[in-house]
Amino acid sequence: MNTKAQGISINFVIIAIIAILVLTLIVMFVTGSFGKLTKSLAATEEAATPDEITTFRLNCEQACNANKLARTQIAWESSTYCTRTFYISEENPTAHCWEEPLGVPCSGTVGGVAVSEAEC
Repeated sequence: MNTKAQGISINFVIIAIIAILVLTLIVMFVTGSFGKLTKSLAATEEAATPDEITTFRLNCEQACNANKLARTQIAWESSTYCTRTFYISEENPTAHCWEEPLGVPCSGTVGGVAVSEAEC
C-alpha cells in the first residue's frame, strides 16, 4: 500500500510566520502604534520631569516609612530606601533618595541605636 504523508510542509509554515510578522509591522506602522513604541523607547533617555521627581520623592517617603520598621542594621542597609536609585538626567544619572534633587532624609532606631541615610 502506497500512502503519502499528508500535512503542512515546513516551508509553508516558515513563509506563513514571516507573512504574519510583515503584516503586523505594516498594521503597526499604519495605525501609529509603531510611532508610539519608538517614542516610549526614546523617552527612557530624557531627563525626569518635575512631576516625576515629585513622584520619586513620594516613593522615597514611603520607602523611609517602611525602613523605620527595620529590626537590624543589615535590614536597614538593604532596604529599598537605601538601595533604590532614580534616573534624573544625563548629568545626574542615578540619585538615591537622600541625594539632590530628591532630598528625602530618613532616620530611625535600630536595636536602640539611631540610624540615618548615612548608614545606607
